[in-house]
Amino acid sequence: MNCPAPIAPVSPSPLTKGAYTVSFNGANFTADAQALANGVAITTKFVSSTKIQATGSAAEVGTIQFAVRVPGP
Repeated sequence: MNCPAPIAPVSPSPLTKGAYTVSFNGANFTADAQALANGVAITTKFVSSTKIQATGSAAEVGTIQFAVRVPGP
């Protein structure tokens, strides 16, 4: 089961067109947590149980919906 993890606002905000790295602050992150941008998995780096970083690329200027999925028990 995949559980959404609670996250605080993403930084930096706003993002610009092109490559980006974002930090997610939240709770209960695990080493197999996965960041999603508009529902698509992006490269994710576990930092701690309260922080992960992710990298991706924005093809155009606009809104990106971010989420973090943490596999459940």
